[in-house]
Amino acid sequence: MKTLLLLRHAKSSWSQPQLEDRDRPLNTRGERSARVMAQRLAENGPRPDAAVTSPAKRARQTLAYFLEQLALPKSQTFVEESLYGATAEAWLGLIRRLNDDWHTVLMVGHNPTITNLAHRIGRKDIANVPTCGILECQSDSWDDWRPEPECRIVNFDYPKRVVE
Repeated sequence: MKTLLLLRHAKSSWSQPQLEDRDRPLNTRGERSARVMAQRLAENGPRPDAAVTSPAKRARQTLAYFLEQLALPKSQTFVEESLYGATAEAWLGLIRRLNDDWHTVLMVGHNPTITNLAHRIGRKDIANVPTCGILECQSDSWDDWRPEPECRIVNFDYPKRVVE
């Protein structure tokens, strides 16, 4: 069984309009949400064997909270340039190429791609995966992630489900 944890980065800051989009950091609310959601995953979710993230600063900062809570070594984390601005189809292609020795992988990215993947995977009406939302998806192999994935969403968690 393969488990993919799709994580939308936490809430980012717009306080510095001169920054390029990929350089925007998390805001205070995003930092708090990332901390809470990382702890929830560490307490209730599967432990990833590896993590793959978009190069955007807000995605890397979100991942840092999860790495700390999950005690995942940096040697098992990878920045994938192609995830920034990638389509759902491009993500599916990358997922199919994941190391078969990994049983659980955490991938951090952006909307609208994460929500588009949720529609493709679960064939459920998830109108929006909110910032710092996590989808836990399962399949028999990474190769199952085709244009019509043979996968299922087994859990969907997000910050507003938590009383802070």
